[in-house]
Amino acid sequence: MKETSVAIVGAGPSGLVLGLSLAQYGIHSTILERNLEINEDPRGVFLAADAMRILCQLGFRDHLHYIGEDVEANLIKFHKSDFRRAPFFELPTRGDWLEQVVPAGFFQIQPRLGADGKTGVVRKKFLEPTAGIQQIFGLYEYTGTWVASNLKITLPTPETHPKLPVWKLRLSSEEVYDLFWPDNWHFCSPPGKATATGRFGPRETRLWRHEFAEPDWDDSKDAVALLWEHFTPMITRGADNKGRLFKGGEVCFPRDCIEVLRCRPFTFTQKVVNKWFDDRTIIIGDAAHVFPPFGGQGIASGIGDADSLGWRLALLDTWSAERRQSVDDLTRLTMMNGILCNEPDNWRFFLLRQLANMLSYIPGAPTLRSRQNVEERLKYQAVKSAGFFLTSYRGGCKVAQVYVKSGAGRLLLSDQLLRQSKSVMTILTLNGGIDDAGAIRNIISRVKMPDSIISTESVVSISSRFENKETTGEAYRVCSREELNGKDIRERYNSKSYLKRFPRGAKYGILRPDLIIFAACRTIGELESCILALKNRLEHSGRKG
Repeated sequence: MKETSVAIVGAGPSGLVLGLSLAQYGIHSTILERNLEINEDPRGVFLAADAMRILCQLGFRDHLHYIGEDVEANLIKFHKSDFRRAPFFELPTRGDWLEQVVPAGFFQIQPRLGADGKTGVVRKKFLEPTAGIQQIFGLYEYTGTWVASNLKITLPTPETHPKLPVWKLRLSSEEVYDLFWPDNWHFCSPPGKATATGRFGPRETRLWRHEFAEPDWDDSKDAVALLWEHFTPMITRGADNKGRLFKGGEVCFPRDCIEVLRCRPFTFTQKVVNKWFDDRTIIIGDAAHVFPPFGGQGIASGIGDADSLGWRLALLDTWSAERRQSVDDLTRLTMMNGILCNEPDNWRFFLLRQLANMLSYIPGAPTLRSRQNVEERLKYQAVKSAGFFLTSYRGGCKVAQVYVKSGAGRLLLSDQLLRQSKSVMTILTLNGGIDDAGAIRNIISRVKMPDSIISTESVVSISSRFENKETTGEAYRVCSREELNGKDIRERYNSKSYLKRFPRGAKYGILRPDLIIFAACRTIGELESCILALKNRLEHSGRKG
């Protein structure tokens, strides 16, 4: 049998990302997958922010158009009963509210990322009976049975469906598609069955997800029959988008243009393991946590598990504490959307919406998106001493994402600065610290840190302008919106966001490869102290392991 450093059970998105992350650091792994073919039936349809940055770091940026569609082209809409009604609340997805260049989310086709499943064979068969590891309720104690379906749409034409009244109004096939299958993602709350529905994947794939609550489900029920009973009214129209009536009354989208790829009941719940690892076995992805579909966080959380674990296999206590914090943060978003979707509208929601609308007109006032921005910036700070960072040196925060340019004119994403060497950690010199090249070299030599952790090649200088001074490592400058004319950037791209994530007066930052600040330092003495603290933590973890 071939020897390997790490055996990964399951070639889903989490397992594949872990294998790629380990490979970046020269760690050999073997992925064990029982299925010979990729499961072509999409499960998750949304990728959230963290996952987008991680996939781009791993080299997927030029292939995103193949995987799905940028969430910025859409809105998250909340309706009463069904999506033909005007929404009572809209969650905007445009703009640079997360302060990153790559999309803040993606409606994706999951099979193009890998297989999927939450069976958790290792956990259920081995760790539950021997180590007591099991999934328990997290922050959101929701359990419900829903019917989930994937539909593939074919465009009708005047030749294939000549009797459709839509042609009388001179609608094109694409316009008919947009009328009956509107863009955006839709949550529909009672009266009626709670529903989550909308397009996913690139437009040309014409895929649609439709999920609805069926709390009284039993195996005598026919899921497909329930689907058509519930969904047919939603794809029935009496007029086009301009209000022009169809001759002869209401029109239902042709049933023979809808292929049901999958339709069956699922139990949606939010759970997380009570323990993330036992001895040399670690749980990630759906085996570690499951989410209901209201926040689209399941795959993203698994990808985050894998990426943050790839460089930290010896630091399992801090890793599990941070990942639990991340799961809880994502659960709060899922919980808010779930309450809006599952409960009838009431006075509390009305007042919250009115408050949100008023605040949107006040510059600088807190909003849902600004709250998410704060959570994204502070990231793991709530974990405090349990995390792998120095809280007293503003560790645990997450850096923003901007474009940077080298002195030679090389343009790249700031995230790429953290994976340019074979060292795990990166030292950033910020603005005023870029002239301390010799001092930093001396610290690295004096501390005797292994090159695999920090080396002189892992030092990068970044500033708001170029300095004509000697630097350790390559020097980069953040790029303004004006310099990026013609580049695909967010509506509110802000080049200042990167350096603002560091405390005022900071000249140096020690960064982890998962975009988290280990420490931010004001003086060269503080930098040396933090590098020593990093070495001590690694040695302590090694002795503990």
